Amino acid sequence: MLVTAAVAGFFFVLFVIFCGITPAGDSTWSVFDMKMQYLDFYSYYKSVLEGKNDLFYSPAMTMGSGAVGFFSYYLSSPLLLILAFTDRLYLPEAVTLMNGLKLMLTAACADGMLRAHFLREGFGGKKLHTRIFALSYALCAYMMAYCVNPMWLEVFALAPLCLWMLERLLKEGKCAGYVICLGLAFWCNYYITYMLCIFIVFWTVICLVREPEQWFKKLLRTGLCSLWGVALAAVSLIPTFLELFGSPKDVSLMGAEVQGADIGIRQIFSKAWLLAFDPEQTFWGTPLLFAGSLIFLLTILYFLNRKIAWKDKLCAGILLVIFGISYALDKLNLLWHAGMEPSGYPYREVFLAVLLCCVCACRAYALLKEGTKVWHIAAAALLMLGLFAITIDSAYPMKLVVLANVGTILCCALLLAAHILFKEKGPDLLWTALPCALALLQLLELFAGAAGIYKMQTSNGMLGAQEYRRIYSAMRETVDELPEDGFYRTENMKPREQNDGMMYDYNSLTHYSSAGLVGPRFYLQRLGYNDDGLYVAYGKDNTCTADSLLGVRFVIGAENREEYTLRKDGEYSLRENPYALSVALVTDEIPQTDAEDPFSLQEEIYESLCGEELTLFVPLEAVEEERGRDTVWECTTEAEGCVYLYLDGIEDKIQNLSIYVDDKFKSAFGNRSCLKVLNLGHYDAREHFSLRVHAENGEETGRLLLVTEDMAALAEAYKKASAKEALVERLSSSHFRITIPETAGTKELLTGIPYEDSWQISVDGKSVEAQKLLDTFISVPDVAASSVVELRYVPQGLIPGALISLAALILLIVLRLRGRKCGKEKTPETEN
Repeated sequence: MLVTAAVAGFFFVLFVIFCGITPAGDSTWSVFDMKMQYLDFYSYYKSVLEGKNDLFYSPAMTMGSGAVGFFSYYLSSPLLLILAFTDRLYLPEAVTLMNGLKLMLTAACADGMLRAHFLREGFGGKKLHTRIFALSYALCAYMMAYCVNPMWLEVFALAPLCLWMLERLLKEGKCAGYVICLGLAFWCNYYITYMLCIFIVFWTVICLVREPEQWFKKLLRTGLCSLWGVALAAVSLIPTFLELFGSPKDVSLMGAEVQGADIGIRQIFSKAWLLAFDPEQTFWGTPLLFAGSLIFLLTILYFLNRKIAWKDKLCAGILLVIFGISYALDKLNLLWHAGMEPSGYPYREVFLAVLLCCVCACRAYALLKEGTKVWHIAAAALLMLGLFAITIDSAYPMKLVVLANVGTILCCALLLAAHILFKEKGPDLLWTALPCALALLQLLELFAGAAGIYKMQTSNGMLGAQEYRRIYSAMRETVDELPEDGFYRTENMKPREQNDGMMYDYNSLTHYSSAGLVGPRFYLQRLGYNDDGLYVAYGKDNTCTADSLLGVRFVIGAENREEYTLRKDGEYSLRENPYALSVALVTDEIPQTDAEDPFSLQEEIYESLCGEELTLFVPLEAVEEERGRDTVWECTTEAEGCVYLYLDGIEDKIQNLSIYVDDKFKSAFGNRSCLKVLNLGHYDAREHFSLRVHAENGEETGRLLLVTEDMAALAEAYKKASAKEALVERLSSSHFRITIPETAGTKELLTGIPYEDSWQISVDGKSVEAQKLLDTFISVPDVAASSVVELRYVPQGLIPGALISLAALILLIVLRLRGRKCGKEKTPETEN
């Protein structure tokens, strides 16, 4: 196992040097989600390790969100402890190191599983034979492609280890290894481990079919030990599920759908070949089955080998057919994904099919000389060439792909045929040279596949190591200017990505992950922010009134916010919003509104805070006329200020509209990328302009809302509302203290902190029940003057989960110690 891990490590080092990946060059893994999410998450995790944040709650996630589910999904890998010794400037290098360690761990676990499996089967388990198949699993296309989505790689590594321990459980009754491995897999990533559990069920059935003695006892023991493994990770699983079930994660709720499709055999095998990876198919791609021609060829020979029992072939064949049907039928594929539409890489269970093929291939190679004929190899090679011919996509560089795949298939077939032809005669050196040549050919093909995947992934844009360090240093200089007094929010109009708050540790509105609360995103969407189903985008189009209500005190890179005070100039300028309200206010009236458009909603909330009617948005004069597919409005402003546009009533539709101002294209509207308030620019009073909305295919244009934001009215409204502000102190990322003003009577406390069931709230030391404000925020009724309100976030289910895990761990230790004691007591008897 150690030698196999070392070979995988050497392979990875050569790969990093060849591709110029940092620290061997400026290239990085920062593409797709690695660039958009994980670098920021790792920076946040480092702040946790430094004691600046905790894993329970993060104010940097969409106005604030419980972080237990987020941690369990993204940051629970033990390897991330490397970040404790890494400066944030060198996160790209840390990612390279972690990816290399994960691939080495995967190769070692796969080699251990194969060797143990075949030693039990009586095939000898030769080290060279198992190593090449373990390396094929560790370096397959799926593993290399997911180096930019690394939070699942730990479970890929643990999968063969779990199967190894499962076989020990079924054959020898040893449960500790299986329980620990399954519990560790659930801890590392519950989502992929769910898929592994489905596969474990199938693997258990296969083992019981092959050895049916005492099958009921074995099945019962496996089920109980599986529950034991789940219990071992209960401290993470129970709080995670309670948190996530309280906030559904279906992207269709936000108007975006990522629908799969039923595919045929051509699509199923289209990515089973060298250099067939397509980064453009990230969302709607086909299964990444490539693990080298040797694996594919020997898997076919597995079913042709006469020495392999028909029951074994039947079980493996049925399981492969189940995988094939799962890929062909989208509804069945969803079962592997717990019923959720996968957003990107829709066939995430493919690694299990690759593992099964590696097991079959290893067994076929072990019995190659006993049960395989040369014509079997020829037939298998012809079948592979035929599949390649009908499945390869014409969009790929055909000459290169054809030569590479046909050449490797034929070379593998010839080397395997040589094993058969010279099985009874030939020099001894040949028996060493043939396996080595086959292994070298396989490694070369895997290397070419890995390099091709990386080059194709990074061809459409990559964040280089030097550019990352330049952006980080410039932004850090600006963020360091933020004052440490009180609790407030900051946003960036020039973000590298949507998780800058997590990267630089400031409280923000924007957040992009699969584990954030949906409720606050609905509220931001109602205020006029765009939500594409994945994240809420902040930018120059949002109104100053929205900033005020959300407590956005500082804005980075806001060149169009001249109303805000400039505190620092430069590439990442810093402006202070003079109208930012505190995230806690006391008031006589709880804001209640059924306003459907963003401007009415913002205005009505401010009216509730001030206790009087306000006019913050002044409608424009707009004369409408139809011009074929276009609707045109001749507009005249009533007041000076920024003019904002919104087309109301098309929120549940996907429209492809184009907006023109004075015949100049301004923006698309109505699609997933733009369903929001639009800032048309600053206009003087009584200024005229023409607005045109073009509907290419006769789409609905909705109801036009066109207003000018009255900054003088906002300043006056802010003055009245800010008199009701309470002092907010952040004691930790999950603990806040709010002090009510002495001048306030017994009133309602309104906060801008999103409501969750896990909040424990006390007023002057006495526990109280919170209410939900605007279906989004925390509200505390009947709070007296000078009271101190404390908010502590304690994840639901954390204590029960910890007790269950502790009990499972103690039971494991007790049984283990008891087993050792019994073993020592039996030793003298055995000797006698």
